[in-house]
Amino acid sequence: MSDKDHNELIDIILNIKGKFMLSGYDNPLYSERLSGLYRKDFNTWISCLRDKKGTNAERIETIWANYDLSQEESQIALFNEN
Repeated sequence: MSDKDHNELIDIILNIKGKFMLSGYDNPLYSERLSGLYRKDFNTWISCLRDKKGTNAERIETIWANYDLSQEESQIALFNEN
């Protein structure tokens, strides 16, 4: 996606009247434009990306939402490593 596409997506998201949750990887554009939203970061393993030793690469996945994510802990728990 181009920066224009990302900005258009963010514009749409910020005008949603109901609840939304967006999952992706953090970058400066999203951090800046979605800074007023609830956010949760998770360590994840990407099986299609391997490090030099051939093991799965670790990434940090970010969830942004326009509602308090602590209210949804049972849903969010599926992302926990335990």
